[in-house]
Amino acid sequence: MHRNEIRTGALRTAVVGLAMLGLGACGSVANFEKPISDFQTATTDAQSALQTASDTLTENKKNQLLADLTTDKQGLRRKAETEGCQSTSKSCVVVLVKLSDESDKEPFPPAPVLENSLELMGQIVLYGENLFAIVKAATADQIETKTNEALASLAATADTVKGINGVSENVAGALTTIQAYAAPAEQLIDFLVDTNIERTKLSALRHATKTTDELDPTQIIKDAAVIFADEAVLALTPEKSRLVAAQVDAEDAYQLASVSEKPALLTAMVQSSEALDKALKAPAQTTFNAMADAHTKMVEAIQGGEATLPEAIAAMNSFVAKVKELKSIYDSFKAVEASN
Repeated sequence: MHRNEIRTGALRTAVVGLAMLGLGACGSVANFEKPISDFQTATTDAQSALQTASDTLTENKKNQLLADLTTDKQGLRRKAETEGCQSTSKSCVVVLVKLSDESDKEPFPPAPVLENSLELMGQIVLYGENLFAIVKAATADQIETKTNEALASLAATADTVKGINGVSENVAGALTTIQAYAAPAEQLIDFLVDTNIERTKLSALRHATKTTDELDPTQIIKDAAVIFADEAVLALTPEKSRLVAAQVDAEDAYQLASVSEKPALLTAMVQSSEALDKALKAPAQTTFNAMADAHTKMVEAIQGGEATLPEAIAAMNSFVAKVKELKSIYDSFKAVEASN
């Protein structure tokens, strides 16, 4: 055997040995594939649920504003006006003004409900996709790229959270101050060693989810969860009022109906009550609290912190279940509206 072959074989053995030591201390990246995959899937489902709710609630708000133009109910009547619309103006919009309180003006058509939540969840979905792409990466370049993209999407999420909360700070614009990830130098020696690939992926996941002076991943997601819950409460308030009115009307119609009419009107009363019941029970706050908790435990498990992997998986399972429940309720809003 040539001396160079002996040296190469020894070097390969050393690299594999180091990789196995690293994996023995840290575990395999494959252990984190399920919670990361579930986080990606659940946030994508949450985005879909928010979009469904936004579309339905925005349409409901539009229809209510149109109804207010001709309503006979005292204090609800509105009139249409324009604001701006001059050659020197910065904008031109139509607003519907309440006759009983001209300070109450609504732009028409209304802006999408849950607009902030949709933007924010889109960035979190991208963050989850990048974390999962690290797990599935096949080359050192892919690992580096997706790790730095995860940092970028997290920084964008932080900026959006701060913007919604009225804080002007460009975290994403300061990415040059956030330490970029680069695969360890030993990858240049032999990236084809499976254990070395696993060690690099785990190192990358830890880099993408570690807390630094510039980014605190768990706090960013916790702050986002508060925004999701608060905006959902505000968005659902007029929807609940609409459903309460519909339920009262259905019950009044039933009580005043003749005996022959009551069976059909009872069905309508039950349907209106079920729709209101779902709106009252929509678990927005618990769903997004579960998201924050699951993400925190996942990060702690990746970092070797307080939460164990089984705890992270259990928390993620809870988040997945709550998202499914929320999506089912938000989908029912759409179904109820389509049937009217």
